Amino acid sequence: MFSSPQTQQSQGGIPVALKLTSGGVIKGYLTTGVSGKLPDTMNKPEPYVEIMRGDGTVVMIAKAVVAQIEQINVAQNDQLTKRIKIDSILDPYTVLGVSKTSSSNEIQSAYHALARRYHPDHFSGREIPPEVLQYVSTMFQRITIAYNELKPALDTIDAA
Repeated sequence: MFSSPQTQQSQGGIPVALKLTSGGVIKGYLTTGVSGKLPDTMNKPEPYVEIMRGDGTVVMIAKAVVAQIEQINVAQNDQLTKRIKIDSILDPYTVLGVSKTSSSNEIQSAYHALARRYHPDHFSGREIPPEVLQYVSTMFQRITIAYNELKPALDTIDAA
């Protein structure tokens, strides 16, 4: 019936969009069995599948009302960081997006703008995949560490 080699990608299951026979769409993580494979889960004799929505609620969906399943490819934290060179992770100026000749005000402004963008509280209460929350948390930590590394030198930057 269903044939795809996709396997479970996160603790919550496989991220999917279920198109229902009614035309509606449900997005969430399809809980898979021991094999962690989508086809194995869909071909089991049980009439329902379990979906965990982004807000953590779990719903049971009758397989009979599922018209189509589309796996959603959510970039994992390690996939997102592969795009970043190791040097840029360690250089506080690169992390904050400023040059080494930037003034202390420019550095502070860059830090505050990035901190507002990536602060975990900014994302609370929203339906966001766990991988994205992990990425946001990691980015906020990197930004904070970079700023704390530059902070002692901020007073001397403008004096120089």
